[in-house]
Amino acid sequence: MITIREEFECIKAYIDIQQYRLKNRVRPIYKADEAIMDAVTLKLILQPIVENAILHGLSNEKEQITILIKGSFIQGSILLEVTDDGVGIAPEVADALLKEEGNGERKSGYGLRNVNERIKLHFGKEYGLSVRSSPGSGTSVYITLPYRNNEKEL
Repeated sequence: MITIREEFECIKAYIDIQQYRLKNRVRPIYKADEAIMDAVTLKLILQPIVENAILHGLSNEKEQITILIKGSFIQGSILLEVTDDGVGIAPEVADALLKEEGNGERKSGYGLRNVNERIKLHFGKEYGLSVRSSPGSGTSVYITLPYRNNEKEL
C-alpha cells in the first residue's frame, strides 16, 4: 500500500525513463487534487495503464503522445484518469479489454485486467477500471477507488 502521492512519484519516474528511451516523444501532464494525495491505495495501478498508452497510442506516424494523468476527489471516492491523444481503438475493443473471453484465453489487456481485478478484490466490485476510446481520438482509462487515508482502514 502506498499513498496517491507516492503512486504519482512512481509514474513520474517511469515516464522519465520512457522519455529517455523514446527521445522525448511522451509529453506528460499531471493534475491532482491535493485532497487525495495522502490517501492510500494499491501499488502500481498507474504504470500498466501509462505503459499501454505509450505502447499502443504512439505510432510511427505520431511524433509525440500527450498523456494526462489526473486525480480527483468525487463524491467520497478517488477518480484517477489516464487520457492520451494517441491512435485510439474501437469502442468494442475498449469494452472487451476488461472482460474475460469465453475460452479463458487473452491476447492482450493483461495489465489492465490485472489492475482492475486487484482493485475489485481489495476494495470491492463497485471500484475498478473503465475504458473509453475511439480510433483517432485517443483513449481514456478511469480508475475509481475508495478514499482511505489510513492503511488500518484497508
